[in-house]
Amino acid sequence: MSKTTEAGAAIEAEGARDWIAPAVIAACGFVAVCAVCWPGFMSPDSVEQLRQARDHIYSDDHPPLMAMIWAVADRLLPGPAGMLLLLNALYWGGLLVCARYWPLPRRARTIAFALVAAFPPLLVNLGVIWKDILMQGALVCVLAAYLRYRRSHGLIPLAVALVFSVLAIAARHNAAAAVWPLLVLFAAEHPRWSSRLARWKRWLGAMGISLALVAVMQQGITRSLAPFVKRQTHFWQVGLLFDLAGMSVVEGELLFDPGARMLRKGVTIGVLSDKYNPRHPGSIFYGRHPVIKHTDDPDQLKAIAQNWARAIRQHPRAYLVSRWRVYRNLLGLSSTPPAYMVFAEIHKNKFGYALAPSPLRDRTVDAFELLAKTPLFRVWLYVFGGVLLFFASAAAFWFGGAPLALGLSLSGLIYHLTFALLSCSDDYRYSLWTITCTVLSACALPASLPEHWRARVSGLLSPRWAASRHQAGPVSHVRAN
Repeated sequence: MSKTTEAGAAIEAEGARDWIAPAVIAACGFVAVCAVCWPGFMSPDSVEQLRQARDHIYSDDHPPLMAMIWAVADRLLPGPAGMLLLLNALYWGGLLVCARYWPLPRRARTIAFALVAAFPPLLVNLGVIWKDILMQGALVCVLAAYLRYRRSHGLIPLAVALVFSVLAIAARHNAAAAVWPLLVLFAAEHPRWSSRLARWKRWLGAMGISLALVAVMQQGITRSLAPFVKRQTHFWQVGLLFDLAGMSVVEGELLFDPGARMLRKGVTIGVLSDKYNPRHPGSIFYGRHPVIKHTDDPDQLKAIAQNWARAIRQHPRAYLVSRWRVYRNLLGLSSTPPAYMVFAEIHKNKFGYALAPSPLRDRTVDAFELLAKTPLFRVWLYVFGGVLLFFASAAAFWFGGAPLALGLSLSGLIYHLTFALLSCSDDYRYSLWTITCTVLSACALPASLPEHWRARVSGLLSPRWAASRHQAGPVSHVRAN
C-alpha cells in the first residue's frame, strides 16, 4: 500500500472515530427520552392539534403544519407515539451532527455535548408533543447544517438549512426571530463574497439578505397554508385584548372602546381586576363567566387593533408595567415558577389515550420536580447569561473572532424578546430555545475567540491540548480585513 493510500485510510479512520462518541450520546438520549415518556405527553394544546390532524380541519390558533405532519405520523403510528419519535429524531439527530462538527478538540467537544445532552432544563419537555419542540428540533438541525456548511460550503447543507428554517417558522409564528441570526451566519460564510470587501460590509450585507429571506419565508408559509385553514379564530386578538385588560388594571379604569362591544355587559374595572391574571388569559376569556368576548366581525377586529394602538400611545407607562407583569413570570422572577415546567401527563381526550403505569417515569418525574425548585431551572439566569455571552462574543467577533457564539446568543435573546412583547402566559416551553442557545453559546465561546486571544489561553494550557487544538483546524473560513 502506498503512503498516499495509507494516509487517506488514516484520515478516514480518524473521521469515523469522530462520529463514535456523538452517536453514542445521541442514541442514549433518544432512547432514554422515548423510554421514559412513551407514548408521549399531551397538553390541551396537543390534544387540540391531534383533533385537527384527524379531522383535517385546521384553525389559525395553532400553525397548521404541525397538525398536517401529525396527520401523516398518525397513520404510521397512531396517537402521540409517532410524533414523539419524530420530534426526538430531529433534536437528537441535529445534536449528533453538531457534536461531530463543533469547533473544539475531540475530547473537549465530547465532554461539552455529553453535558448538553444530559442537561435537565433541556431534557424536561422533550417528551411533550408541542410545536415548541418541533421548532427546537428544526433549529438544532439548522445549526448542524451551518457547522457542516462552514467546512464544505456545499449546496446540500445550505439546502438542508433552508428546509429546516421553513419548518421552524411554520411551527411557531415568532420563530423567524430565532431563525434570522442563524441564516446570517450562512450568508456571511458564503464563498462568493469578494475578499476586497470590508468585513463589516460583508456582515451588514449578510444581515440584510437574511432578513429579506426570512420575510419571504414567513410570507410564503402564511400564504401557502392559508387555503388549508378552514376555521378562522383570529387568535391574534387575544394578545391585544389581554394587553388592554392589563393596562386597564394598571390605570384603574376601563380602556376598552365601548363602541367595539368587547366587554360583557355589566363588567366593571373591579370585576376585570378580580378576573385578570398576568400568568394566563384563560381567566378573562374562557370559563363559565368570561369578561371579554372573541369576535370574527371584521369591523370589530379593526376596532380592537385601533383601540390597542391608541391605548398604548395614551398610556405608555401602563403598557410597559402590564407587559412586565407578564414577562417577569416567564423569567421566573415571581414566587410561582413558570407553568408547564415539568409536564408529564396526557390530558383527558376523546381518543382514549392515557399513560400506562411506569415506575421509571414516576421516579424520573420526581427527580425533575426536585430539580425544578433549584436555580438550575430559573429562566432569568439563562437570559442574563445570554446577555453576558452576547457582549463577550460581540467583543471577540469585533477583534477578529468567529461568529458562532454571537449568532447563537443573538438567536436566543431576540426570540425571547418576542415573548416580552407578545406573550399572554408564562409557559416554560417558551424559553427552551433561549436556554439551548445560552448553553451552546457558552460551549462555542472558546472557539469564537480571536487567534491572538486563543494563543494566550493556549499558552497557559498543556502542550498536548494546544497541539490537539491546532489539529482541529481553523474555527472560521471568514477572514478579517
